Amino acid sequence: MLISPLLGPITAFAFNAAIGRPVKMAHSGWSGFILIATVVMASAALTFLTSLIVDLPITNEIEIRTKNSPVDIIIGVLLGIAGGIAMVSTIPGILVGVAIAAALVPPTTVTCIGIAFLDYRIFAGGFLLTSSNIIGLILGCMIIFFLKGITPRKYYERTTAKKYLLVSIIVFSFLGALLGVLSSI
Repeated sequence: MLISPLLGPITAFAFNAAIGRPVKMAHSGWSGFILIATVVMASAALTFLTSLIVDLPITNEIEIRTKNSPVDIIIGVLLGIAGGIAMVSTIPGILVGVAIAAALVPPTTVTCIGIAFLDYRIFAGGFLLTSSNIIGLILGCMIIFFLKGITPRKYYERTTAKKYLLVSIIVFSFLGALLGVLSSI
């Protein structure tokens, strides 16, 4: 996997927040949700079928990805900032895509393993880490779009767009802080 397929919906969500298009924000969010849900369900089914044939132990690598910390959210935000910078500059998106894939694929895989084995602890840990990374990525992209002053072309739409972006940043900051608190419990 060279480019994370989630980079598209994540940056589209942040971009549409920056230019004040709530319908397209919702569409981008829904696209990202469908993408993740499809990958999780297909992977969980394949893991379950494989576990019927081969013994699949819970390794140390899986255990590591069931533990979440506030640092993981910070890493997600930093990767989101890198993704946002790649979108507004000449930095190749493939470099950022690899980093984002490295942040999302392992915890999502652990989430799938938790579903396949019906192990709530593994599922919840992997899901919390995946959610932290996704929220951090979206928040980082929105921060870059805000700092770069990305706005609609029409002057009269700019005030509404700034409101959408600021509200989105506040909501995702709150969600990130909430996940940070949940991860430290």
